[in-house]
Amino acid sequence: MSKTSRGFIAIHCGAGYHSKKKSENYNALARKACRAAIEALRSGKSAREAVVLAITCLEDDTITNAGNGSNLTFAGDVECDASIMCGRTLNFGAIGAVSHVKNPIKLAHELLVYQEEVESNLMGRIPPNMLCGKGAKKFAKERNLEVVGSQELISDDMFRQHCKYTKAYTKELKKFQENSLPPSKKQRVDSENIFKTNDSNQDKSILHDTVGAVCVDCYGNVVAGVSSGGILIKQPGRVGQAAMYGAGCWADKKNDDCIAISTTGSGESLTKTLLAYSLALKLQKSHSIITDLDEVFNDCFMNSRFVNDVTGRFAGVLGVKSTPLEKNDTTDTEFEIFVTFSSDSMSIGYQTTADEEASAEILRKAKDQTTAAFHKTL
Repeated sequence: MSKTSRGFIAIHCGAGYHSKKKSENYNALARKACRAAIEALRSGKSAREAVVLAITCLEDDTITNAGNGSNLTFAGDVECDASIMCGRTLNFGAIGAVSHVKNPIKLAHELLVYQEEVESNLMGRIPPNMLCGKGAKKFAKERNLEVVGSQELISDDMFRQHCKYTKAYTKELKKFQENSLPPSKKQRVDSENIFKTNDSNQDKSILHDTVGAVCVDCYGNVVAGVSSGGILIKQPGRVGQAAMYGAGCWADKKNDDCIAISTTGSGESLTKTLLAYSLALKLQKSHSIITDLDEVFNDCFMNSRFVNDVTGRFAGVLGVKSTPLEKNDTTDTEFEIFVTFSSDSMSIGYQTTADEEASAEILRKAKDQTTAAFHKTL
């Protein structure tokens, strides 16, 4: 493999509503995650290793909905999903509804590594690309990953939110049962409003599902990854898009052209639309991402017939498309970072190995916008 002159990392801290009072907290975390990945790339490490480092950084901070500080199930437990995909091998590793694992992305990566080991293929056994629940936890122990107590991943803030919203949900459920009415669209909208912030509560952040990263290393390999605590007061055992093939992340190195996508949002909708794969398939063929991004996002998600019955269509997409460039007998790479989302806001950070500092910002949708987008060539 020939080494190019630059590598690239981009991360997101989820789509949803990011409190303006906490903007710098998100931006500082985004820069920290980028810095960890870039240092790894500069030292010659792979895109896979860089993605794991970046997402681990996001999981360890309670401000995000992944790993430590994740949303809780209705029963009050942390159950996480994560996945990672390598564009060179097209291998994919995912874990779903796993408890007690400190860094779910490390476990997903270990499953990716396991698929490539000779031992996993003995006697024609097909190694899994996804493990869930107790089986995933057992595999984590076998691979010497950090497994912690049930309370160690529950943050004080998330416990308070869990108490608040379980109480609100129980109240709504009681009203519904007393009225004995069939669920209407109006009632569904009212239930969704339980989880929305209002003007008197704008120091709080409401995040949908996943954090993630996309990376191109200095050898031109591309990787995408995601990690999620899932939706608030979710059904125990629920597995979201962060663990689903083609929904949470996608990476593909076709010849020298690479694309990687990491999604975030309402997991069931992203799963039904196979959003990461659907977008990658169309944008990899695009001659102008900045021109095609809105149309492709609308076709693949906002106007998709697979989510016709969904009232609120919340999604965010972070992606990179890379193309090698020949300049004066040296090889460089052009990176196109692109973001689109339908939630109130989305937190991102990005950096190349040639940059001294990472860029980080919270993108916000205008009140009159259905979706918003961001694009930059580096």
